[in-house]
Amino acid sequence: MRDDLVPEPGEACDAVESSADHFARDVGAAIVEVTARTVQSIEDALKRLKYGGYGACLDCGCHIPALRLRALPFAERCRDCQQQYDSAPRYTPLIA
Repeated sequence: MRDDLVPEPGEACDAVESSADHFARDVGAAIVEVTARTVQSIEDALKRLKYGGYGACLDCGCHIPALRLRALPFAERCRDCQQQYDSAPRYTPLIA
């Protein structure tokens, strides 16, 4: 009976095509997520600029060096604080 089934249009016909489709969807989702995070970071930087907090580290309050801001205009932390932030464990809720 399985041999009689015809795949739906756009549905992968074999494991390789299915794997490629899943990979393409995962890459697309990752690109959307990174883009959304970048846009949010830019909007947050514009708010900090408007309210006078742009260029100050969110954690230690020190000035973020101009070279870092040129490379990453929406940086929220100085390099040292960012390294600590990146290495800190994150809470990830379990999805039931």
